[in-house]
Amino acid sequence: MKTDNKMLRQIVKSAFLLASSAVAVPYTVALLCNVLYGWPQSRDKYKRAFHPRKVYALNYAVLQRLLRFKYAPLYFRWKFFYSNADRSILAKDLSYGRNDRTLDVYSPFPHNPAELRPVVIFVYGGAWGAGDKSMYGLLCMQIASKLGVIVCCINYSLYPQGYVDDMVQDVVDAINWVHENIHTYGGNKDQIMLIGHSSGAHLSAMAILELLHDERIQIQPFKGRQLQFDDQHYTGSNNNSNGEEQEGQEGSSGSSESFALLSENGEQQNSEVNNGATSTFEVLNGQQGGKESTMASSETRPCDDSMDVIPSPTEESAEDVVVAEGGGGEEEEDEDSGDDDSVVTVRPKDIERHATLVDLCKSVKAFVGLAGVYNIADHYIHEYGRGVEDISSMGRAMYGEDHFERFSPTVIIKNLGRSISLPKMVLVHGTEDIVVPLSSTTRFSDALSDIFSDVTVRVLPGCDHFDVMIDLMMPERRFYDSVMGILMETCKKVF
Repeated sequence: MKTDNKMLRQIVKSAFLLASSAVAVPYTVALLCNVLYGWPQSRDKYKRAFHPRKVYALNYAVLQRLLRFKYAPLYFRWKFFYSNADRSILAKDLSYGRNDRTLDVYSPFPHNPAELRPVVIFVYGGAWGAGDKSMYGLLCMQIASKLGVIVCCINYSLYPQGYVDDMVQDVVDAINWVHENIHTYGGNKDQIMLIGHSSGAHLSAMAILELLHDERIQIQPFKGRQLQFDDQHYTGSNNNSNGEEQEGQEGSSGSSESFALLSENGEQQNSEVNNGATSTFEVLNGQQGGKESTMASSETRPCDDSMDVIPSPTEESAEDVVVAEGGGGEEEEDEDSGDDDSVVTVRPKDIERHATLVDLCKSVKAFVGLAGVYNIADHYIHEYGRGVEDISSMGRAMYGEDHFERFSPTVIIKNLGRSISLPKMVLVHGTEDIVVPLSSTTRFSDALSDIFSDVTVRVLPGCDHFDVMIDLMMPERRFYDSVMGILMETCKKVF
């Protein structure tokens, strides 16, 4: 009898310990995450941070993040490569832009001034708040060697040192640096391809749209609810409309007043509308053991057809918020007041020494987005489902929820209504991506197709958010041939 009672007490004690751990551990993890990355920006921040649904969703996301330790062997390889790379093929820490950023140039070929090579600018991801160009040396060297191009890998302003407009500013400044300096490294300034991963794809797409700013504002704005920015977004002031200082924005330029490239304001631009463009949707087989990659299905369809190859996601985008790209205040501004809807402020000066926005746009021949975020509001909903929306840098880097639509390429394209002079757009995404859903790419592709843009979608079965980029570092990795093949095909088409 005593033995039975002792066993029963042991069972009860174990059950209590297990139940306590199931509560204490998740809430401790949630507490640490909020302390490290910031509390929700609301009055009931503690109630929101410790809501049971949010706590357990956040813990699941943390467990998924721990799976990245499988890349540990690659970590040591890229650290060793970057530290010991031959200076004749890698030029490090070259200063560029008005925000004093740096970039690296990979040029593993003999310099021949008579035979300049195309240029790839790589913009890494990291949720707008993490990352460094030193992590991508192996990737950049593989791209340079396989494609026969010069590769620039840039560091850009990360949150909280910079906000989204600073980041877009940096990408545009990097394009300008390439346009002015890449010939000294054997690159052709008139043949540029942008490659971005995750948030880097978002920034690259926004940079392209900024280069086309003058062309976009010639289009009649959409007649919907207009989004108004506080004056601080353009002046650098941190005061809101009530004169109160806004939290967390003291480090940003508000808008890049320092943008020194020229907009051809006042001059009519000739945009070539390619009404015969097609949108290609392809699903690629992942590699299970060998290096061969075959096409599971390849379909070319008219731009106005729907992509019925991929089932639509269960979540719906926030369609109840309609924003007019180019929307300013209710009062008309003077003609010389500058850009009323530009992410960066264009200041026409030094005309004899700087390329124009049109010059830079013509130089960008293609954009390749790897698992990109193209609709900030939709991605916020996705982050909410994972319990990470409040600790993510995205919301803060975008100046809060009121400005999500402003920085969403999908929304900007939808509001145009007609074609603009976009480069070739190639969108790549994996079916197993839980960080950025496949719907981000398919919806952006639909918006591009609606305005008759040259867009191609490549879907990689079995590929997740990180493999689509990291597998480019080593030829033996599963998706190396698939993704590198897409890049090589794009180069052959545009260069």
